[in-house]
Amino acid sequence: SDAKDKALDVVLIGCGPGGMMFLHHLNKKRAAGDVNLPNVTCFERGPSAGGLWRDVPDDDKERSKIENAALMYDDLWSNTPKE
Repeated sequence: SDAKDKALDVVLIGCGPGGMMFLHHLNKKRAAGDVNLPNVTCFERGPSAGGLWRDVPDDDKERSKIENAALMYDDLWSNTPKE
C-alpha cells in the first residue's frame, strides 16, 4: 500500500481533560466510519485517567505518592497575547 494511505502512529502524553477529549472525539469519528485516523497510544503516569480531575485515593489524601501528585506550575512565564 502507498505510504500516504498508512495511518499515522501518534503518542498522547497524559490523559487529563484534554487527552480524554481528544480520545473521545477520535472514537466518535471512528464509530462514524472515518477510516483516515491516526493510531494513538496514550501514556498516563497516574493509575487512571483524569489528570487534575482524578479523585484522590483515601490512602493518600496528602498526595505524597508520585502517581497522585497534582502537577501545577510553581512558576510559568508565557509569551502569548493577553487578549
